[in-house]
Amino acid sequence: MKFRITPSRLFLALSGALAAVSVVGSWIGNHYLNVPVSEALSANAVEGCNRATAEGIGHHCFLDYYDGAITNVYPPVARWVFQPFLVLERISGSAQLGLYVWLTICSIALLTPVWWATRYEFKLRWPLIVLTVSSSAFAGPLDRGNSVALTVPLLLLFSIGVLRNMSCATTVGFVGAAIVKPQFALLLLVPLVLRRWKPLGLSALLLVVAQVLGFVVGKGDSISQMRQFLEVNLSRSTEAMVYDTSNISFSQTIHEVFRLSGRFLGVESRLTDFEQQYRFELSLVVLVAIVVSMAIHARRGNIALVTISGLLISSTWVGMSYYYYQSFAVVVAALLLRDPRKPATRCGVMDERPGAPLRLSALLIVVATSNSMFNLPIDASVFGWYLGDSASVSEVTSVSRTLTTPLWLLATGVSMFGWRRRSAAVA
Repeated sequence: MKFRITPSRLFLALSGALAAVSVVGSWIGNHYLNVPVSEALSANAVEGCNRATAEGIGHHCFLDYYDGAITNVYPPVARWVFQPFLVLERISGSAQLGLYVWLTICSIALLTPVWWATRYEFKLRWPLIVLTVSSSAFAGPLDRGNSVALTVPLLLLFSIGVLRNMSCATTVGFVGAAIVKPQFALLLLVPLVLRRWKPLGLSALLLVVAQVLGFVVGKGDSISQMRQFLEVNLSRSTEAMVYDTSNISFSQTIHEVFRLSGRFLGVESRLTDFEQQYRFELSLVVLVAIVVSMAIHARRGNIALVTISGLLISSTWVGMSYYYYQSFAVVVAALLLRDPRKPATRCGVMDERPGAPLRLSALLIVVATSNSMFNLPIDASVFGWYLGDSASVSEVTSVSRTLTTPLWLLATGVSMFGWRRRSAAVA
């Protein structure tokens, strides 16, 4: 009996292997290098909370949960997500009860794609749930109590809607995700390149109405609130925090490419000065290149690649995209395991017809997804060559977090090159 390697099977094998290596690596780092496992998988533990009434679990306070209802990083409509939990807190008189309910709902949201992907594969369901729970893509959002966890089922709904050409599912998934996290408005590029005008127009209209309504009914002057929101988010993409090891954005990747290239060539300061001056423009060039690739794949009917690319850019293009935005990889993992366009069998969106060789682009997407799911911890003081002169960065980082965006960019670039080779062969 001949065993055929498919992207779905490869993902299962690679994820299991990385999970095992992550556990062993965490143990070695914790016992021999004094690397706190919790910090390597998420971020530095925060002592205490900003609000006097806030309660955490132990010394950890889940900062984003308590800050989410008041921070000006979010527009008013996004802050409404936290209101039911604040009401529960006031009724019960316990901030911790609201926190527990929040973490429970976020956990369910993060596991939704795996549950959907294993709907008819009960033998795989629980092993995959265990794998997902042990992944950094699951631990990251929960560690901070960040609302990005709530976008995961919405991103799945959006992806299913795009792949099945269901306008309603596409619109609901898009609007819901973009309300919780405004940067997911970039998902509009998917129906745009696919020329699906109905979900494109309806999604854009509903999102604008929801955001404007949030500013209008919010407290204070709506124009001032809108200006403040834009200024805060634009500044977050230009400050030194862009170079933080928690950042997995295009800007961080481009910065490291220029810095390491400059160090190798002996012109580091000139290259990094150029990169800092034209940071936004460089990121925009990469974005345009990916969108062009999406448009080409749309013409060839490779809707899966278009959808995955849309999830990538909406999660990592903005200047400051924290490590917990890797949670989009849980949705990609579900699509690798189950294609919503086909009968419910163990067949993912990247699986080819029987007997077809494994394509390099599919292989890289599998590797990038597995890498995003499982962080392999290292000690920043041991790997000082990577941090270089970024003295302000002192937290623990990981191999996987460092490679998140470079691997995804490589996967999209190779898929573009593969299209050119196949087109040339046909010609």
